[in-house]
Amino acid sequence: MKIPCFLLCAAALTGAAPALDAVTFRAGDIEIVAPEAGTLNAAGRLTNDAFAAEELGSLLGEAFGSRIPVVTEATGRRKAIRLEFDPAFARDDIRIVAEAGGVRIVSGEARVYGVYEFLERFAGCRFYFPGPLGTIVPKRSELAVPIGVVDVKPCYTQRSNNMSFGLNGEWYSVDGGVATKVEATNLCRQARARLRLAPRIPCCHGLNKFKYLERFGRTHPEYFALMKGVDGSIYRDDANSKWTGHKGQLCHTSGIWEKEIYADAVRELSTNEYVDVMAQDGMQQCRCAKCMAAYSPSPEDPNYATELMWGKTVALANRLAAEGVKGFVTQMAYTPYKRIPSIEIPSNVLVMVAHTGPWCKADKKRMAEGNEMIRAWARKLGRKVWIWTYPGKFNRNRHPNVPQMTPHAYGEYYAALDDAIFGAFAEGKTDKWIYNYLNYYVKSKVEWNTKLDLDALLDEHYRLMFGAAAGEMKAFYEKLEDIWIYQVAGNVVETDVGPVTRSPTEWEKWTRIYSPAVLAEMKGMFERAAAKLTPGSMEAKRLAFI
Repeated sequence: MKIPCFLLCAAALTGAAPALDAVTFRAGDIEIVAPEAGTLNAAGRLTNDAFAAEELGSLLGEAFGSRIPVVTEATGRRKAIRLEFDPAFARDDIRIVAEAGGVRIVSGEARVYGVYEFLERFAGCRFYFPGPLGTIVPKRSELAVPIGVVDVKPCYTQRSNNMSFGLNGEWYSVDGGVATKVEATNLCRQARARLRLAPRIPCCHGLNKFKYLERFGRTHPEYFALMKGVDGSIYRDDANSKWTGHKGQLCHTSGIWEKEIYADAVRELSTNEYVDVMAQDGMQQCRCAKCMAAYSPSPEDPNYATELMWGKTVALANRLAAEGVKGFVTQMAYTPYKRIPSIEIPSNVLVMVAHTGPWCKADKKRMAEGNEMIRAWARKLGRKVWIWTYPGKFNRNRHPNVPQMTPHAYGEYYAALDDAIFGAFAEGKTDKWIYNYLNYYVKSKVEWNTKLDLDALLDEHYRLMFGAAAGEMKAFYEKLEDIWIYQVAGNVVETDVGPVTRSPTEWEKWTRIYSPAVLAEMKGMFERAAAKLTPGSMEAKRLAFI
């Protein structure tokens, strides 16, 4: 039964004859059974079960062209698609059981993911971006589901991206304009669900959460780093600090780990499974004698604090374990403590590794070194890590109104590391969320199946979105990716705030990279695509939107 989903869906889309051993649903002879149908939670939103039933009913109703009833108990008058929750399932586990009389979609906590799997696998639906222009729902008079059992689990349990309204700039309106904040919030929520993301394990400068500067900036100045100013003067980064960067840099040999960080970790783990002890962003050298003695002796070592920071992390984790405190300490391999330390790391420490990510494709040496570093961390631990990647418009790599569409790079990068990682976060900051839609779609598909055929997945996208204009639009998207990867985002260097791209100047960008000739070439692609489409068709509307 584990036939690749794109093959099953291709049969549905082309109207292939129903299988002989199948449950066949027809309009007027189908109902959705969900025990919590219509139920609201304490926040006034549909419960997981009710939301999944609403999505299934709405999308199947669109496919059949008629309303699909949603009931809490089967009536016996129609074939049923039952939504069931199994507490023994992991959050994202899915089982689809087709048997005489109907189908059961059994899920863990992420109920709606089973619905999306069913719709994609058997009904040919595709969810590229929220709204009718980015959603494919093939019309049909019947739907055949082969008798049997299909079990689905994601390859990666950590699956997350920048998705919120604030971090991803402007959201589009379904009418083609700019979304209001309410509309953007709803679109973001729908996109998260349909990309089948997972809750993030916290690991991002977690010591900030404990607000040490506010708590101790005046009463315990010794907790804060001795900083060297541009004038050569030495000062504390405490409440009276004159530094304009990430304030509150700590002196990690001051006793703060043994006193305050330990106590805060105990409190955090009393109600949570994880405590994030990653240091403040843009970590600066503390100039006190203890810290300087703990650093690497090489003044040129970009990871001078490796042994110090991992030593503190391991000591904390071992003390928590010895005192019976359950839970995990999370720490990131991040400049200036990115190198693998000599110390053994216990099993209650989860390691995240920072790396440039898919946009490093143009720099083969850097890509190979980064991937080997990730694998080396996994070997060191004897278990997989997860990664923080940076395919986003940061600093001088902002380039407003230029699409960073790079689906091949995304798919190739995240799939290739399946031997070493259990997931990835993509910090894909952008000025317009729509510029990331195909990047995130491909990443999602790879995270559920690292062995999928990337070219087939993308060709399907061009065909379903643009019909007869698929060839022209494929050429356009591939042109965007080639330019971005090899001419815009290809030169990346490491800094104390993470990887930073050395970006082309505005003059280079508009006279050499996106020159008038290149823009004219792209315009020609759209004109040839439009000539192949029927005015007013969905394909033509999608083309106009893009």
